[in-house]
Amino acid sequence: MKPSAAPHPSSLLSSYLEFTGMRRKQRAGEPFLLATDFVYPTTLLPLVLYSLKRGCSLAVASEKVRGYVRTVQQADLPPEGRTYLPAIRLPRAPEDYWDVLGRLENLSANTQLFGNNPEAYHYLLGELVDNIYEHAQAERAFVMAQFYPTSRTIEVCFLDDGATIPGSLGHGTNTPYPTERHYQAILDAARGRSAKGGGERGYGLSSSIRLITSLGGGALIVSGAGAVVAGADGLSPYSLSDDHHLEGTLVSLRLADSDRRVNFYELIE
Repeated sequence: MKPSAAPHPSSLLSSYLEFTGMRRKQRAGEPFLLATDFVYPTTLLPLVLYSLKRGCSLAVASEKVRGYVRTVQQADLPPEGRTYLPAIRLPRAPEDYWDVLGRLENLSANTQLFGNNPEAYHYLLGELVDNIYEHAQAERAFVMAQFYPTSRTIEVCFLDDGATIPGSLGHGTNTPYPTERHYQAILDAARGRSAKGGGERGYGLSSSIRLITSLGGGALIVSGAGAVVAGADGLSPYSLSDDHHLEGTLVSLRLADSDRRVNFYELIE
């Protein structure tokens, strides 16, 4: 793997499962403890939302990670030159989300990523946020991002606690998705299935995945009892056990620095 290449997208699933493992222990009465020496947004952002909803404090073993967790939970706008976007709650009014998108794009500009593909990056972020407002009906929705200078990689995680993809797409298409086939709803959305009232999430997700993979990156979509990993080798679906269900939808992406310029307009619907 070249130094500038993004980690394989399956590692995003591992990061999510790290969160669910901690959640399972907390539900069983064990300490809510982050014991690792390193944490990605795909682990940390669900932990932040879970601790808010359950009113439980997150303990962190590593002093270095403890400082990082405190920063991303409490910070609003990081100082100039920082390589992260803290866990920001999306405003309830859709017209106010441009401020959050501006912060994400400033992070990209500060790190000089996507200089060859600014339009694609702008569309991708806007589409993912639009999906939350249009279809999730969420009480809480967050975004967090972290740039890794050594690998020239950025990870962006979106998370909401609203309607799942199986729920919204199933309602819009009048197609029930049983729990054991929630992954199929995500696959259908990722392949562009649409219906009035719920399907625009599908079209947006389809275009977003094409952009992500064309830029050499990968993505993880978790919703309800299903998960799909998207990468250069296609879409890999997973049916999640009870311990790994998500009440809402998580979309995480990792993108690496690239000299390749993609034809943005050919990739969107």
